[in-house]
Amino acid sequence: MRQTKRRIELFSFFDLAGMEAHLERMAARGWMLDRFGPLCWHYRRTEPQRCTFAVCCFPKGSEYDPEPPEDQRTFYDLCAHTGWELTAASAWLQVFRNTRPDPVPIETDPALELETLHRATRRNRVIYLILLVLWLLQLASRLANIWADPLETLSDPFALFSPLLYFFAVLVFAAEPAGYYLWRRRAKRAARQNRPLPAAHWHTLLVRVLLGCLLGVFVLYILFLAAQGGSLRVFLAAVGALYILVLIALVNGLRRLLQRRGAPRTLNAVLTTLASFLLAFAMMGGIIYGAFQAVSHGLLDTEPAAPAAVPLELEELTGEPTEEIHTGHSFSATPLLARNDVTCYGEGQYTDLLDYRVLTVHLPALYGLCRDRLMEEMTTGPVFSGQTWREEDAAPWGAQSAWQLYNQDGLEAHCYLLCYDGRIIRLSASWPLTEQQMAVVGQSLGGT
Repeated sequence: MRQTKRRIELFSFFDLAGMEAHLERMAARGWMLDRFGPLCWHYRRTEPQRCTFAVCCFPKGSEYDPEPPEDQRTFYDLCAHTGWELTAASAWLQVFRNTRPDPVPIETDPALELETLHRATRRNRVIYLILLVLWLLQLASRLANIWADPLETLSDPFALFSPLLYFFAVLVFAAEPAGYYLWRRRAKRAARQNRPLPAAHWHTLLVRVLLGCLLGVFVLYILFLAAQGGSLRVFLAAVGALYILVLIALVNGLRRLLQRRGAPRTLNAVLTTLASFLLAFAMMGGIIYGAFQAVSHGLLDTEPAAPAAVPLELEELTGEPTEEIHTGHSFSATPLLARNDVTCYGEGQYTDLLDYRVLTVHLPALYGLCRDRLMEEMTTGPVFSGQTWREEDAAPWGAQSAWQLYNQDGLEAHCYLLCYDGRIIRLSASWPLTEQQMAVVGQSLGGT
């Protein structure tokens, strides 16, 4: 039977009552808090017991202190006289337990307790606001990419899932400071009436739900990448998450080591901060180097697994064998949209060229957007100035509708846009297609 265990405990930084209630339940099950950090709490096995916990704030406390300051030790002695034993401490949080029935509370002035908490959590609130701004910038950047190039974004797993990840990250880092100030308003009213500060269980639950959604989206992203192929992205996503956890563990381990060695507070802070930057760059460099070596040795794929065969070869349209055919093929897909790009051309100066993009639209609401975007890409910008689409007879293609591109002089550009059920094709050729070739395109690409 194990005598210790670690748990990831997620509490809002101002939910002191929630922490106390949780520790009382753990003690009743025979697990006593031994030490704790921002995420991971360490427990040791004891006899099940009923005791009261109090989580107090000490604004001058720091996680870099080799030992408690004198005024903090004096506070511990005063608490011990009334039966409150120090259980664990980390930075500004102090956890006490008392085995006496109905013990005298440590905090007897709600207004002073609220002000002490406000001063002690100033650093937390600033960190949350900084992270909120950074995640908002990331989210805005991703949304701008969707607006600028929706086809690329909607068909790329990372481009599609990353805005969801950033969105939930924004909610998490916005919920903490916003929830604190909403709770503080209620706490002020309670303090004016000399009542205990209210609990914030609801807010802790909200943050846990948001973190669960964030983790769920990340897991879905990993599973989708693994099912689609492109092992490099799976590797980078999984190792990236592990990288953050390992970095936090190493930095905290170094900080605790310096504390045990009696390093002064300032020296500990400087060395830990410097080590965190060096470790971050070294580990990231190792990940990039390892990924590069794995790709160069064929252990990881840089692109998702494309269909085994190109859906339409150049020879299928021309009917003539062409020597030294070069084919470029890329494929990307998400639950919303699949994009298949193919370019075929032969060797020599005067050779045929075939280039097409096939979009398979899984969400019908996106069909019109994808069609319009494919058309706009060939009519906007200085290179395509003056080009227009004209609707043509769709029967030779077996399509629902068909358009052909014309240049500014009204001449055919041999570029076609074809609409099928759930599929859109834009095809360009270096020659005008015959009706027989149009039928081949419809059979091979349109599924007719």
